[in-house]
Amino acid sequence: MTKYLFIPPTLRLIAEGRLFSPVLAITIRVIAVLLALSGIEGWFQAWRMVFELGGAGILGGIVFQAVFLIGIYMVTHVLWIRASDISEQPASEFTVIPIVSIVLRMVGEVYACLLSVLGVGGCILILFAGDNRLMDMLPGVGLLSGLIFGLVRGMDSSFLAALLFLISCLITAVFALVVFYLLAETQVVLVDIARNIRIMRRYYEQPSQSTQGD
Repeated sequence: MTKYLFIPPTLRLIAEGRLFSPVLAITIRVIAVLLALSGIEGWFQAWRMVFELGGAGILGGIVFQAVFLIGIYMVTHVLWIRASDISEQPASEFTVIPIVSIVLRMVGEVYACLLSVLGVGGCILILFAGDNRLMDMLPGVGLLSGLIFGLVRGMDSSFLAALLFLISCLITAVFALVVFYLLAETQVVLVDIARNIRIMRRYYEQPSQSTQGD
């Protein structure tokens, strides 16, 4: 009776790993579309703040908005490419670990793209508008840039603040990329170790089986 219900075949698909790749790929593509739409909505809303800057700050805000659009494209394209990589993942004895490796790379790439774009755009905005509060608005950047900027806060230099903000964003982006790629490669190494152990086990089991047969 249970063979006519949908749970048994669903469990078989999960056990065989054929369900993870297409479902996760579709999920990531949906996330990419939602992020793009929310980013564009935030981009339109940010124009009100841009025109409140006044003077040279408006020019810096316009450049920041242009860079922010590039960031939306970069993040969306990275997510779309990695979703394709997951959906094209070949069948193997290990299904989840290779997918996790791709996801870890994707997270590092998205975070690095965001930090790089916001670093460049924020640098220009601080330079033109003289506003250094952006340093405390970004996750993983506020602490680093705050420590650096604290050394020169008394100098009241927008140029130095903008430069330090850019440097702190780029440094954090590089470190984030390295860390997530390291985690991704660790997953691949674990798969290789498991395969080698399995091969060695089969190799050493063959002589014992042949001896038992004699």
